[in-house]
Amino acid sequence: MSMPSKPLPCQHRPGLVAALLCLGACTVPQTPMRECTGKSYSSYLNEILEATLAYEKRCGLLDASGARDAQRRALFYTRYPAFLTEIRDKAAMERRTGYDASCFVNMLREAPCGRDTVLLAQQACSGPNKDAFGCLGPGRLCSLPEECAEGYCRGIPAGSACGSGTCVAWGGVGAPCPEGNIACDPRVAYCKGGVCQPLEAENVACEADHQCESGLVCVRAQVGDIVGKCARPKVGQENEPCSLVAKVGQSCAPGLACFKDASGTYRCQRPAKVGERCTTTEACEGTATCVRMQSTDETGRCQPPGQLGAECTSDPNLGGTCQLTLSCFTFDPMAPAVCQPQPENNQRCAQNLSCLTGICDTTLAEPRCRPKSGAGLACTTNSDCVSDQCDPVTRRCKEPVCR
Repeated sequence: MSMPSKPLPCQHRPGLVAALLCLGACTVPQTPMRECTGKSYSSYLNEILEATLAYEKRCGLLDASGARDAQRRALFYTRYPAFLTEIRDKAAMERRTGYDASCFVNMLREAPCGRDTVLLAQQACSGPNKDAFGCLGPGRLCSLPEECAEGYCRGIPAGSACGSGTCVAWGGVGAPCPEGNIACDPRVAYCKGGVCQPLEAENVACEADHQCESGLVCVRAQVGDIVGKCARPKVGQENEPCSLVAKVGQSCAPGLACFKDASGTYRCQRPAKVGERCTTTEACEGTATCVRMQSTDETGRCQPPGQLGAECTSDPNLGGTCQLTLSCFTFDPMAPAVCQPQPENNQRCAQNLSCLTGICDTTLAEPRCRPKSGAGLACTTNSDCVSDQCDPVTRRCKEPVCR
């Protein structure tokens, strides 16, 4: 069991952490006290889901009445293959690993409404000793990358979700790392040229955040740059320059948004409220988007995501979006498109109207959604299969495997 560490000061939190945790979750330890209790991975996922639902309802991304909660839950679980959940549940039950949703839950509880907040919170809370932590010491056999405490599972290829290997201690500076970054102690080193290199100090060249010392991020001078410099994340105040691209320039303080001013320069400014004039979606507060009546209009008005039955448009030049589990579509070419539920299995669909969890069978005279195919069944693309793997030779779905 690892000891708790002191939370980092707000100004030292990287990227999203600086933007979200400083709104009230900075009291959450970066590495809370951990104990392998046998709590299941399934219960961890459920905590993540419930926190996500609460945030999305609060921010108008989902119907607050809960009428579409079942569809949202189904959509959520499409990102987590059942076979892999079973493997992780078994590992947790046997106390080989543990899962903790507190970082994500606390972050979303205090987070301001935004279009990418859930995704960014997931990124900020994932990683060693955050949402997943290991319980096995060196020399123990392992089947998941997260099972090893203070080390990694040698034998599982980098990027694979499971496999077979042995827990070994992380390498320090100077140690070989043929497996990549997973072989180096992330507190002091990263892998470069097959050797664990010391983390880079402030103003030293970098290509990714994990190459920088604690409290630093890899900041690029401009969009498209591969190489940047390790620097402390900055939070821009009103009228200060900013960037919409992560790790380029600086983000904005709470209550401000990054969008172009009258001269075309990106600056931290007060966003427009729903119903007010706007020039870009970035200029709208929260999850609202800038909607124009015609693509030639110089300005539009900020509008929240459309609820069930609301008129909408899929034209990106006009803006406008629908709430989660809804799609902007019409089967009648003479009628305006409206926000309607994503079709479920056996319901009518179209090539540009995706199914909630299955796939649209366009071989039928009237396309219908159907479940994805299991192992051994016919397929044409990877997306046809539960395993997400269609054998290009046999055109049959493969058994699900970790990748």
